[in-house]
Amino acid sequence: MSSSVPKIEEITLDKKGTGLGFNIRGGTDNMHVGKDSGIFVTTVKPNGAASKDGRLQPGDKILEINGNDLREVAHQSAVTHFHNSGDTVKLLVERGAEQRISNSSRRPSWSPWVYLPLGLAILGGAAVIVLYMRKRR
Repeated sequence: MSSSVPKIEEITLDKKGTGLGFNIRGGTDNMHVGKDSGIFVTTVKPNGAASKDGRLQPGDKILEINGNDLREVAHQSAVTHFHNSGDTVKLLVERGAEQRISNSSRRPSWSPWVYLPLGLAILGGAAVIVLYMRKRR
């Protein structure tokens, strides 16, 4: 997913007999993607409810389970919510969140160039000064 706009989707899974069939990582105590404390899907197991449904993918971020917010919880708290979820589980998911977050953290939010008055520009961290001369009329 190349867009920087998150795609949020609600997914309902029936885990009777098969379990949910996916693994998670993350949480406020064990961040999985940069400084994001969210709960992320790491694998989808064959024959589980998630695999049979086909929508949940590795890299998706679980925002809620059965209305319980997982955005700022410790890993074990998220695991407890999954264990106590019942046979029908409603997930609110940010699709492709891991890739989107990883891509945005690679792009600096600052420019390495500092522009100074008098036509000088300095490249941050390097001993380079570029002088721009303007043509006079």
